[in-house]
Amino acid sequence: MDAANRLKVSSLHVTFMTEAESSAAAACGFLLRTDQQFHWENEAYSSFENFSWPLVVFPGAKNLRKERAAVREGGISFEWLAGNDITEAHWDAFFGFYMKTGRPKMGAPLPDPRVLQPDWR
Repeated sequence: MDAANRLKVSSLHVTFMTEAESSAAAACGFLLRTDQQFHWENEAYSSFENFSWPLVVFPGAKNLRKERAAVREGGISFEWLAGNDITEAHWDAFFGFYMKTGRPKMGAPLPDPRVLQPDWR
């Protein structure tokens, strides 16, 4: 792949392509993946239980509830950030979490943290 060689990367992935983009990628030699995605829409749920009740058909629903309980019991809190509220320190922390999660699963070097930072700064 010319683009992968030019960027000096071992692999190149494009996600969420339109049908036309997928056809163009295939014509350029990309291997196409066919996966399923779950798209969630917030319907103004007043609580997690109101959101999760449809998940009874989802095999992971019980585990999802256990994980949420463990987070709550662990005293973990969240702060929602967007846009310019996200600092370099936040990106560094995110990359640390990414490395800790990805390395055991992939066992290969992961990207430079700058790859994960948006260019909107």
